[in-house]
Amino acid sequence: MAKLHIYRRGGVVHMSSEAQTAHEYIAGRPTDIHGLAGEITSLRAVLATPSPKLSPRALAGVALSIDMVRMLIAALPSETFADLDFKELIFQDREPLLGETALLPVLLEASIRADHYRLAGARAKLR
Repeated sequence: MAKLHIYRRGGVVHMSSEAQTAHEYIAGRPTDIHGLAGEITSLRAVLATPSPKLSPRALAGVALSIDMVRMLIAALPSETFADLDFKELIFQDREPLLGETALLPVLLEASIRADHYRLAGARAKLR
């Protein structure tokens, strides 16, 4: 039987120490485009030259994390044209690493187009 990471006991919901550590890591992530891009770079380095101690399941989790961070970046609106250019640079390769995130290229394209439209409209209002 697999270990439960979130469980109810005595009317209270508990988390395992592993789940707490994972959620603390997620809470410590940067929330701007540049910080998240740095995280992607670090995670890609893990995939490129993994430690022999990492299991295939852990590497699949790293790949999923990369795709999830890419989705998060796509969800963040670009505040300036420089941010938009950086977002386009990050997303030159739009293919997902895992099949579960097959719609990632569509999300990325929609995000970039929406940012172009929104920033162009904001620029037009300033004129």
